[in-house]
Amino acid sequence: MIGNVSFSVIITTYQDRYEAAESAAQGWLRQPVDQLWILDGSGKFKPKDPTIEANSRVSIFRMPFDLGPKMDMAMALLTEGDMICLADDDLQPEGNFLAELYRGWLKAGGGIAGIIGRTFEGPEYKGGTTFYAARDISEPVRVGFVGVAFLTTRDVFGFDVRGLPRNADDLWMQMKALPEIPKWVVPTKAYMNHRAASDGTAMYRKPELKAQRAAFYREQYLENYAPKGRKF
Repeated sequence: MIGNVSFSVIITTYQDRYEAAESAAQGWLRQPVDQLWILDGSGKFKPKDPTIEANSRVSIFRMPFDLGPKMDMAMALLTEGDMICLADDDLQPEGNFLAELYRGWLKAGGGIAGIIGRTFEGPEYKGGTTFYAARDISEPVRVGFVGVAFLTTRDVFGFDVRGLPRNADDLWMQMKALPEIPKWVVPTKAYMNHRAASDGTAMYRKPELKAQRAAFYREQYLENYAPKGRKF
């Protein structure tokens, strides 16, 4: 908890990324989180560090088949935290990461706060958006979507995830399901990326999934943003 506010964190992972997920879990357990849920799409995750699974704050869900990254959005309402953070398995929180993320969320005035994001200036995902990172800013920056790790209140969940593209879960949530909720990149340097963030197991490295994400962005931009002249 931070003050009287409780926090639930959900990580999704799958086989070939278990090393990253374990490293992420160790980092999160050094944060003031009340629940850490690890959703394993491959159903075989067994941390090498036995203290992770033994920790009373940790629950590991070994899924019978891979439900994809939408698992965290569907499971969010089953948690107990006042605030919910959805995080990639290759994000390693350090120092006062959660407190700084929460502080940024408060300063921004609520909505959804994350560590990377983009504003929307055109229909092309690369070339038509402007990228922001938490490391490079000193004040919250409003954007159209945030990713990698983002924090919000539990009341924003409860939307349909049927048909969600595998590499566009954050865009689905924030451009399609929740376009009107403000999104913010907030300042913090208290994190690092595991090498799995840029190796061959990362979804954005796979050409077919990269194309799928770009196509989904274009569709949503033209439907929900361009007609109103919106960049977020």
